[in-house]
Amino acid sequence: MNCKKRFAIALVLVELKRQNYKKARYSLNQINLNVSPSISYYHYLKFFYNIAAYQLEKHTTANPATLLEVQKDYQSLVKTTGFKRFNLTLLKKY
Repeated sequence: MNCKKRFAIALVLVELKRQNYKKARYSLNQINLNVSPSISYYHYLKFFYNIAAYQLEKHTTANPATLLEVQKDYQSLVKTTGFKRFNLTLLKKY
């Protein structure tokens, strides 16, 4: 199951790089991170999900409230996990 989620998130990132925003949005909407947040693998998936969601929003509607919401979720995850490599530069410039 987690392999499918990784693949789906990777597909969103590939479609973003190709500027296929409609396909990226569809793929992102198919991802369900409905797993226990206490599982460390969930955190890893959630980091990349947030990166994909942020980039898609940035390149399409660029709604400041949505961007801020994703950013806050991302930063909260950094605090929770202590994964310092997942900084704001990575989120914003992926």
